[in-house]
Amino acid sequence: MDQAASTGQTTEGVKSAEAILGLARVHDVEMPITGVVSALLLGRVTFARSRP
Repeated sequence: MDQAASTGQTTEGVKSAEAILGLARVHDVEMPITGVVSALLLGRVTFARSRP
């Protein structure tokens, strides 16, 4: 889903979140918040399901 198109606004992080996670994996760095943000932005999880 194109976040910017659906909101009519700029949605920061949509393009970079997956790249950041890939770089973190390469360097063995855990980034759980970025993982959740990425999943939310890409529609892989809902906000209600992203909370602990």
